[in-house]
Amino acid sequence: RAPVFDHAAAPRDALLGMLRREQALRMSDETQARYDWYHSRGMPAPEAIELDVQRRVLREAGYAATDESLEAYWRINAAFPDDAEVRDTVVYLKYNVMEDLSRRVGEAAPDAPIVWLDDDGDREFGYLSLARPGRPLVIAAGSYS
Repeated sequence: RAPVFDHAAAPRDALLGMLRREQALRMSDETQARYDWYHSRGMPAPEAIELDVQRRVLREAGYAATDESLEAYWRINAAFPDDAEVRDTVVYLKYNVMEDLSRRVGEAAPDAPIVWLDDDGDREFGYLSLARPGRPLVIAAGSYS
């Protein structure tokens, strides 16, 4: 029986290998075709695609592909908060801009970067550049892999 994944017990190099494998699977023709199928029908891709990829990574690395293993896998970045190589290995970690944004009413919003992924390459810009005087700026965001 395969062991439950524990990010704290796995060597850093093994974790990097798992993250690189996840990135390769996410960008594979097979996974992209799954995303495209949903997007071509105007539907958001289900979270199940990402979970399938991550469960496959866990299985290939010899771990149980359980919910408990997944939750530990999701904490890899937290175990290496200042490690640029870990952060930059997977696109969703590299461009993760989540931070505590506790603000008071009327306080200026921070200008967080937005990454536009298209055929011309990744472009980054501040979302406040989209604001127009006298009009509220509403951003509906999600994940695109």
